[in-house]
Amino acid sequence: MEEQFRIVFDVGGDVSVGTLAGIFADFDVVTQAALGLAARAAEAAADERLALLVQDGGLPSLLEEARRRELSASFNEGDLELPETGPEDRVAVSGRPSRPVGPGQIQLKPDRADGPWARLAVQLRSSVVDDLLPARPYRFSYVHYETPLVLDIVSSTGIAARPLKVLLWLVRDLGPHRRITQVSRVDVTDGAFSRMQLRALAVRRLCEAVPVLGSDVVRDLLSDGRVDAVERLAAREPSVEHSALPDE
Repeated sequence: MEEQFRIVFDVGGDVSVGTLAGIFADFDVVTQAALGLAARAAEAAADERLALLVQDGGLPSLLEEARRRELSASFNEGDLELPETGPEDRVAVSGRPSRPVGPGQIQLKPDRADGPWARLAVQLRSSVVDDLLPARPYRFSYVHYETPLVLDIVSSTGIAARPLKVLLWLVRDLGPHRRITQVSRVDVTDGAFSRMQLRALAVRRLCEAVPVLGSDVVRDLLSDGRVDAVERLAAREPSVEHSALPDE
């Protein structure tokens, strides 16, 4: 299933090539930001799934999941012993510091940390991420310019669509004449929005829409250039409409 975002800019009838190029360049920046956020969200969601598998069924549950996903050709089952899973057995698949079983990854005991179980966990994680985030999650399906400029962006539904939707809603809501009426006073205290305020608002809304992402991850991915692209697009005060596309 896919979702469509239609963005309409009133750019006038005698717009320069540079203006149009700037709009497309800023959209590229925004979609790259959304893609980075979606990728990290997919990785975190995959970590959670593996953590829950081991928590509920021990290490053998990883092997069962690999068989279900038909990954057995990529590893040798004969290398996998099936030990009792102790409380300290946590599957480390993302390189982040270990933490208790639950949201996020788990880490194997030292004698299994670099062995076949760890390699199997990495392969499973990659498979889950591929399920959650297609190789090409965003595409333009329609571009038209006479007056106005109309852009249709199609996104895969789910993890890919959530950060894109938040960023496009900010583009829609934060134009100079819309801030006070479209955004609550908690978000906007005056008519002028600083980059720091915009980043703080974006971080809060993205964490609400994609709770698997932590605020530190979101801040790291929202570079100054990406925040500035959102603000430049918002300054043009486009309309943004969202719809679900029927399955073909």
